[in-house]
Amino acid sequence: LRDTALRRLTLVAFCLTSIQAIVLSFLIIILVQEVGLEFKLAGAVFAASQAAGAVFRITMGWVADRALGAKLTLVLIGIGSSIALVSLTLLGPQSPLMLVVGLSVITGTLGFGWNGVFLAEVVRLADPAEVGAATGGSLFFLYGGIVIGPLLMTLLISITGGYSVPLWGVAIVTSLASFNLLRPSGQRNLDFSH
Repeated sequence: LRDTALRRLTLVAFCLTSIQAIVLSFLIIILVQEVGLEFKLAGAVFAASQAAGAVFRITMGWVADRALGAKLTLVLIGIGSSIALVSLTLLGPQSPLMLVVGLSVITGTLGFGWNGVFLAEVVRLADPAEVGAATGGSLFFLYGGIVIGPLLMTLLISITGGYSVPLWGVAIVTSLASFNLLRPSGQRNLDFSH
């Protein structure tokens, strides 16, 4: 909590964990209720998104190590996840099946492909003597996202009567947290990690 860089990083990961839990909890429901897919087909699309996420983790690890660095990789995943969530709200019964499958797989892939990059960045930022504490502390807040994300989503669905407002809300918060990760540690404005 004392380290600004770790706080900002953990806030992004909290948002991404919330997205991961929301995708786990609601993607099939959205595909069935909003898009009109049969349950078995929605389950197959969900399974494909999970499988793609496993491959994406390895790819993003390589990208973070060899090309962009962990911070920029996480920012791009956060922004991409936000765009993917918003794009789900645009799907409906008239949407072409390939578009539905593609957007669903992208949403699941981005929602599940960031964990290793995050943990590597925590280790890089932490004092070598406090790597265990920094990792454990960060994971504590991540598990909060697993609990809070779906609960907040359920509450917002019951208040708004649909999925669009909650998904847009999660996307906006995730985008702000992701952009906040790019700021130098000395700047104070727009620091949502306090």
